Amino acid sequence: MNSTILIIDDDDLFREGICTSVTIEGYEAIAASSGKNGFELAKKRLPDLILCDVNMPDFDGYETLSLLRSDLRTSTIPIILMTGEMKEYPQVRYGMNIGADDYIIKPFTMSDLLTTIQSRLLKHEKLVKKAESKLEILRQNITHSLPHEMRTPLTALIGFSDLLQTEYKEMDREEIGTIAQMMLTSSHRLYGIIEEYLDYSKIELLTHDKILLSNMRQEITANIDKIIPIHAEQIAVESGRLQDLTVELKPGAAYISEITLIKIVNYVLENAFKFSQSGTAVSVLGFEKDNQYQLIIQDAGRGMTEEQILSIGGYMQFERQKNEQQGIGLGLITAKRFTELYGGSFTLESSINIGTTVTVKLLVPQTP
Repeated sequence: MNSTILIIDDDDLFREGICTSVTIEGYEAIAASSGKNGFELAKKRLPDLILCDVNMPDFDGYETLSLLRSDLRTSTIPIILMTGEMKEYPQVRYGMNIGADDYIIKPFTMSDLLTTIQSRLLKHEKLVKKAESKLEILRQNITHSLPHEMRTPLTALIGFSDLLQTEYKEMDREEIGTIAQMMLTSSHRLYGIIEEYLDYSKIELLTHDKILLSNMRQEITANIDKIIPIHAEQIAVESGRLQDLTVELKPGAAYISEITLIKIVNYVLENAFKFSQSGTAVSVLGFEKDNQYQLIIQDAGRGMTEEQILSIGGYMQFERQKNEQQGIGLGLITAKRFTELYGGSFTLESSINIGTTVTVKLLVPQTP
């Protein structure tokens, strides 16, 4: 299907000339003589690209651009601004800041215009394909991993419950105790999955509640060096990796609730143990520097590529088919978002077959 190009320009002769040129090149051309009409036509026809003049009466190019970017239906359409002269840098920067994809200076040759159009359409097509690819991966992860992760412990609970109900008279105390332990393990796993999902959903709600967010950022956790080791060791024990864990924390406090801090450490540590082999080191370091309390959690696991790091998001798991793993892919993104909710920063550095380092920086209360 041919790409549709919308030309918005108040100069009738110039507008018709561009329409003719792009039509000859195989594009479908539609046109509007004002910014307001162009905006309405864009919403109706959803063109693949928009050429918009900057200097127009009533709605100029910048006002038209703002309208187009503020409407969900037209917000992602590539827009090239046409201007009769190169404006001052701040004005050019302003256009780019509010969403222009490119500028082209009048007078221009049709060859230059067509090259600019082709370049922008190609770039947009690549971005769309990349977004669709990520969406498909996300869809697959939600479709396969979330039901699977919830069904597995639930199936175990149902199976063990049925076994106890039908066979308990024939079992001795040790057998019943073993089954009870397995049921408890499955219950904890299911609870963890639900808790992880609820945490991620909670963050989405908190992000938009400015008053609650402001109040949250006044919460303080003192004695970080006393709190984290207890929970870090618990995660290590549950992973069967206590001998691999090293915790070295300096005394300190930070603007964050104790519960949230524990969740952040738990999510990152669970990830570190999950993606590294038994016998390899996992360390937790903590110290105050530059008015921040810094937590560094490091493993010597299989690592991540740069593309995978950039793709971290909700329900994202990498190479699940190659590496069977538990979880629904919310741990790292939830830890990152929790950190940022409290005004901190969360960075991740990783190298394949070398390991991963997560650095959490939290604001420190200042002594009066």
